[in-house]
Amino acid sequence: MSNVKIQASAIFACILWASAFMGGKYALAFIPPLHLAGLRLMIASCLLLLFLRINPFKGLSGYYGWVALLSLFQTVIVFCTFNLGLNLVPGSFGAIIIGASPAVSALVAVLILKDEHMTLRKGFGLFLGLLGVVVLTLSREPWTEAGLHEFMGVGLLMICNFSSAFGYVIIKKRLQGLPPLSVNFVQTFFGGLVVFVLAFVFEPMGKVVYTVPLVLSVLFLASITAIAVSLWMVILMQPQVRISTISMWKFLIPSLGAVLSWIFIPDDKPSLLMVFVILAIVFAVVFTVSNPEKQ
Repeated sequence: MSNVKIQASAIFACILWASAFMGGKYALAFIPPLHLAGLRLMIASCLLLLFLRINPFKGLSGYYGWVALLSLFQTVIVFCTFNLGLNLVPGSFGAIIIGASPAVSALVAVLILKDEHMTLRKGFGLFLGLLGVVVLTLSREPWTEAGLHEFMGVGLLMICNFSSAFGYVIIKKRLQGLPPLSVNFVQTFFGGLVVFVLAFVFEPMGKVVYTVPLVLSVLFLASITAIAVSLWMVILMQPQVRISTISMWKFLIPSLGAVLSWIFIPDDKPSLLMVFVILAIVFAVVFTVSNPEKQ
């Protein structure tokens, strides 16, 4: 896979992920978080299976344990914490918190992978990015009842960031060389089943009226899951790709995700502090993942 295709695929995946906040906030107004996550994952599995048109388990023999672990981190934990967290914060706020994921991914990669190294530049970027998240969280007054809900949302979204980063490490370290679409189908399908079970056990489900906009929103979210995750998996399986470097493109998520939420969600309004935090996270990502030395 050429470098141009890798970069273009990464940009496209990040644009898709950025639009998920807008679609997710709309759907969460009608469907409980865990039920939405399970529904999104199962539809995504069907889309992947239609695209595969082959036995999705072929070629995965001997790796089912790692795929199951990937499903836990990349599907069950990520989608549960993402939907539960997004349900507690405005869409633009959620996009900014998830925008710290490149710094989190770099930190986890440096701690686990031998070919990733911590430098003063990366350390400063990590500090700056996480400081932006802390400042934004404190600005929501977590000591108040309303602020406490948003604080819990921030915590859930940060768990989502770390869990996703561990999933990337598993892909990079243990699943290279396997068919990416098959891996994504298996981890998405079985993760979706687990999420559905959790939803029916812990979450009350009232009657949902499936209007055309709601159906389109759920289908759009499922398509994002199928396409963006598959693209990112293909990218990470390229031997020349480093997690801390390719994650640079995720700086598109907080800015684009926040802007889309401000445009399309009536109750979601920008603030000067949010704009400054977006800029801080962008600078943090640049410092964290850019390498002045030629690789």
